[in-house]
Amino acid sequence: MSKFISGQNLLTRLDIPPFELLRYVKKGLQPIDRYSKPILPPAISSKLDRLKFDCKQLKMDIGMLSEKRFQTEDEKRWLQMKLKRFENDKKELEQLEGKYSWEDYELPEEVKFAERVIDSLLNAYYNMGEVEAIEKATLELSINSEIESVSNQKEKIAPLENISEYLSKAGKKGGEKPKKNQPILLAIIKYLQDHPKLEGKTNFQIGESFKRNVCKEAPIIVNFAGCEWDVYFADKYIEAIADATNKKKHKDKLISYATFRNSYISEAKKIIKNTQDT
Repeated sequence: MSKFISGQNLLTRLDIPPFELLRYVKKGLQPIDRYSKPILPPAISSKLDRLKFDCKQLKMDIGMLSEKRFQTEDEKRWLQMKLKRFENDKKELEQLEGKYSWEDYELPEEVKFAERVIDSLLNAYYNMGEVEAIEKATLELSINSEIESVSNQKEKIAPLENISEYLSKAGKKGGEKPKKNQPILLAIIKYLQDHPKLEGKTNFQIGESFKRNVCKEAPIIVNFAGCEWDVYFADKYIEAIADATNKKKHKDKLISYATFRNSYISEAKKIIKNTQDT
């Protein structure tokens, strides 16, 4: 796995439009150039470029003055003092702590200048460790918030028993042939119900949340077709393990994490909506 991700690919991962990328940068996601050097905010970058130009120009002026047949010591001394001051200012700015932070940066009102900034962020690279840390912090904040408001959400949630019954009809005479592993589908439905703040999140974000929080040591337990199942993420797969007393009647189930993320989460959202509306 690469240690970096491009701004364009980051849009897909976070499922956000281009202008939203700045919000993540302001939260601490540091843009990096193609040489792996951190990119300065435009205001700091412009100031540093201006100081570098002034220093270069003054060095040229001193060189030209020294070549003059007639020059005063005062002229030469004045330029040298000015050059020293600019070099000190440049050095101070280069060593300024926090100069790479975009926290206080605001887009310019002029559209063409704002577009330039967004384009520069899209063409930049980002450290995957920082990306994952921000994703985790954002998700934990959402989960903490949902704990406070979960009591207000309960009246919206269809009982899991009703959903289990809804799924059990699949495959029966007159019913729809099941296309998915029902215990796994029931598990992601239960996870979404237990975490109402995930409503509106992308399938990728929901899948990553499930992957981080539901493991073999802390599975989601569901009852389906008279059997108790432990459902959890393990080594790129979502597993549904039937309890020991039902092993002869029910086989353990397994799907890839990619299938779970791309197909099962969308189906779970539809079922939750259908059972709420009925």
